[in-house]
Amino acid sequence: MKKKQSILIRLLFLFILGTALGFQPRSRGVEEALGSFRISARQENYREAAENLAYAAERLPWRDDLWEVSGDYARLAGASALAVRSYQQAENQGQLSAEGRYHLGQLYLDRGEVDRAVKTWEAGEGSPEALRSLASLYTRQEQYQEAVDSWQQYLEEVDELTASTVEEVGLLFAAHDPALAVSFLQDAGFRSDAAQKIYSTLQQVQGEEMAYQHLVVGQALGALGEWNLASHAIRQAIDLRPDYTEAWVYWAESLQYLEDPAVEPGRALEQAQTLDPESGLVNLFSGLYWQRQDEHQRALTYFRRAAESWPDRPEVYIEQGYSQAVLGDLEKALSFYQRAVEVNPQRALTYRLLASFCLEFHYQVRTSGLPAARQAVVLDENDPENLIILGRVLFALGDDASALKSYYRALELAPDYPAAHLYLGRVYVERGDRERAAYHLQQVLQHTRDPALISRAESLLAVNDRP
Repeated sequence: MKKKQSILIRLLFLFILGTALGFQPRSRGVEEALGSFRISARQENYREAAENLAYAAERLPWRDDLWEVSGDYARLAGASALAVRSYQQAENQGQLSAEGRYHLGQLYLDRGEVDRAVKTWEAGEGSPEALRSLASLYTRQEQYQEAVDSWQQYLEEVDELTASTVEEVGLLFAAHDPALAVSFLQDAGFRSDAAQKIYSTLQQVQGEEMAYQHLVVGQALGALGEWNLASHAIRQAIDLRPDYTEAWVYWAESLQYLEDPAVEPGRALEQAQTLDPESGLVNLFSGLYWQRQDEHQRALTYFRRAAESWPDRPEVYIEQGYSQAVLGDLEKALSFYQRAVEVNPQRALTYRLLASFCLEFHYQVRTSGLPAARQAVVLDENDPENLIILGRVLFALGDDASALKSYYRALELAPDYPAAHLYLGRVYVERGDRERAAYHLQQVLQHTRDPALISRAESLLAVNDRP
């Protein structure tokens, strides 16, 4: 409603100004169009209002101020073609305001005309909204220096920043220029968990070599799921130090999460292999890469090399075990998981992964999976994941009452924990308790964005709704 009032006030001002200057229309057709405009505007028939103003503007060349207002009404009506035409006319005659320029660029963007949107926003002095949109667009196009420049102009124009803006700007600056990010976040505050985490990371690496700073920041951004920015940060580490083996490894990892990576991840790993073929890190991540390509025999070659360099790292044996299981040798796979436990018997995660393996491949669930799940809880009873895996093992063994206790204990630790609600919902679906099943499965949908969890919850809800 405020936008509508703003348009009406602006139009009223223009009419008063036109009258004061003696520019009064004389054509009966124009007078009828302006009269029809007033009626249409009052009735909120915005398309007709826009058309009447465009008609009048075409016949009153000295009233070029009408074109932008026509565009405003057309935009309110959702008539994008008419809005674009009217804004273009205002722009051609040098009468398009900064606000109108922002709206014209947004209309181009909505139509998929990205280049025209960019050119529109770049031309002249943009409004803060246009600068913000331009900065976000540059970020999506991976034009990071241009994005930084646009954000800096935006920051000069506004006094207050929302939490989402602080996060967006802070993460971009961290990826592109860690020192700039520190300065910005210190002034703007953190305002979000992501901004706080990236600031803590920046504090930890201040004063370190720049290549190292970019790599660590890239890892932190990856942990936040910001893979495009993570890839950009790590690529800068490589640009600073082309022989930085770890940077090549983590860059390859980040590239695997991008829709259209500039470089094939395997090529980056090949470079890491060239720099240090004996590295445990290089061989572990090379194995993971081939594992994701479902080439498990090839992956095992790299995992074996990694184990030679890292004989005391349980994750190497875990990955060996998983690939061996996929290849069908479950006995050998189990021996690798057990070896991982032997290497670090005080690590709850390793026991949890052993139990998960037994569940996934339906192998020795009672004899190996149950003791492992129980030991994970003994080592860390405050981790809800450990309670979840114990509940899953118990449920698989037919002890749904004990499984429920384990899931509810997980909820006591984390009341909104979606996995706990999912598995509780599953138990209640099995029991035919539709009301409780529906409640817990709806909680999953409410508290997660994980597509896998959402899909499983929706499938169980469908089963629960069957007559």
